[in-house]
Amino acid sequence: MGASRARAGGPRIMKRIAKTRIRTPWAGRTLLDMLGTRFPYHSRAGWADLVERGDVLLNGVPAQVGDVLRQDDEVEYRVPDLPEPPVDMHFQVLLEDDALLLVDKPGNLPCHPAGRFFNHTLWALLRARLHQPTLHFVSRLDRETSGIVLVTRTPNAATHCQRQARGGRMRKEYLAIVEGTFDHPCHARGWILPEPAGAIRRKLCFVPGEEAPAPTAARAETWFEPLRTARDLTLIRARLGTGRTHQIRCTLAALGTPVVGDKLYGRDAGLYLRYIHATLTADDRRTLRLDRQALHASRLAFDHPATGRRMDVASPLPAPLTKLLGT
Repeated sequence: MGASRARAGGPRIMKRIAKTRIRTPWAGRTLLDMLGTRFPYHSRAGWADLVERGDVLLNGVPAQVGDVLRQDDEVEYRVPDLPEPPVDMHFQVLLEDDALLLVDKPGNLPCHPAGRFFNHTLWALLRARLHQPTLHFVSRLDRETSGIVLVTRTPNAATHCQRQARGGRMRKEYLAIVEGTFDHPCHARGWILPEPAGAIRRKLCFVPGEEAPAPTAARAETWFEPLRTARDLTLIRARLGTGRTHQIRCTLAALGTPVVGDKLYGRDAGLYLRYIHATLTADDRRTLRLDRQALHASRLAFDHPATGRRMDVASPLPAPLTKLLGT
């Protein structure tokens, strides 16, 4: 996926551009054969219409319906502009230099393009602000998670920081508000794997223990510390020992204290399905308490990739979450 500027002057709007390089077995086949088989979100007739409209390029020039592909040809599809859901674009740059940026992301902003989101992402907003075509996200957060995101400007800086993350030199802490009482520190060690026979493909589960429950399981380790209880909620600090997808959320769900506002790992398994189908009820919204999950990346410590200086950056709990606690 690439991006280009829509027009000179005015706001910088990125265009979705999908590119593919032709390899065996598509060399010698027709363009429509390849498009209709590899990218079935349009029918063959639909692809033919797009080719005739000039939305498909072959080696940089408008393609023809009868084109036959050759090895190393480049096919480019210029995806039409689509309306994107509204997001919170008010991010804050905490630190910026020639090597990196540290960004405090709001709770309703995706980091990367995916699904319906493209220009309404931190990636696109930073590119527009910095006029820089390539950015490397070393840390990334779910759309509804707020807090610190580390972005580097060069591949070397990204590699340096990623090695720190793998080697345990990078320290990540989160604040979360969970349902129920979490009254003692907990060192959760176990495994994360896809939820067995789950109705939602992207949902994971945490299984405690020393032995992997399945070949696909990934080791996960998190330290939790309760900070304060307010009514039937608890503010906790979470420190990551590993960095797995959804690690904090699915671990807390397995402990019986899901993150407030978490539609995927909350106590009602139907919330996420009703959310994606836009059928949440007033009772559902009261159950969720928030329109986002109450998870915030509050601290990041690492060695600066250019200077070697130890960096330790913090971000306070945002106002909607402090309000939930009654402060």
